[in-house]
Amino acid sequence: MVVYIFVYSDMYVCGWFGWPRSVSTMQPRRVIFGLAGLLVIILAIWMTDEATALVQNVTQGEIILGDASTMVVGLAGQIFSEGGNLTEINISTKKQTPWFQGIYGSLTLNLTLEDASGDVFYNWGDVDVSTGEIYISNDTLMAFDGTISAANDKNVTFAQEYWGWANSTGIDNLTNTYAVANGHRFFLMGTVPIFANSAASVNLANGLFNCTMLWKDSGTEHPLYAALVNSHGTAYNGQSANFECLLPVRSENGVEQYLFYTELY
Repeated sequence: MVVYIFVYSDMYVCGWFGWPRSVSTMQPRRVIFGLAGLLVIILAIWMTDEATALVQNVTQGEIILGDASTMVVGLAGQIFSEGGNLTEINISTKKQTPWFQGIYGSLTLNLTLEDASGDVFYNWGDVDVSTGEIYISNDTLMAFDGTISAANDKNVTFAQEYWGWANSTGIDNLTNTYAVANGHRFFLMGTVPIFANSAASVNLANGLFNCTMLWKDSGTEHPLYAALVNSHGTAYNGQSANFECLLPVRSENGVEQYLFYTELY
């Protein structure tokens, strides 16, 4: 899946888009989102069956959803068998994991001054995104406050074994993917500091991108993820991108709902 996110500075962006029943038939489409003035840039995307703005009387942002892509299993090889002979055959092949969804994309930031109705007083145009985070959670809209902290390795184990996130019996499980030892940079989640190398994370595209696990403890403990923005990154496939993230599911080839929030600088 390719996700391009266009947001406006000093505004709240909230919306949802439909997840296809079959990713192999997914086509690019546009979803228009409403925006209202806030001091922090936050984008919320909810993978549901409908595309409906959550806020009214606001201006528009835009998301362009690209094609889904997955590995195609091909022929391993062939031989001609001849009676009376012995032939050694060593086969190397690949298997696509059913426990994770990869996402990546670009960010465009438009700097404006406008009121709650979306009337623009002045527009400075598009500006470069220097840094920031994209927060991803399957929980409903939440407060980014002191109830969220860095997820340690014990939290990762709990998320896998108790909640079933990427609870694979193979190497592609959650605890073998997200670990504190992988490291990450320092960042602020609103005013809450997430210190360098304090949270379980995974490095992507040879370290150009990082997705860090956080932990929400507000009665029900659960993970959320912070895709750290790279202002001049190159994705796994050589395309320009600002973020990548590896998201788990709770059953083989399962479908999950994720909300996205952005905090850009």
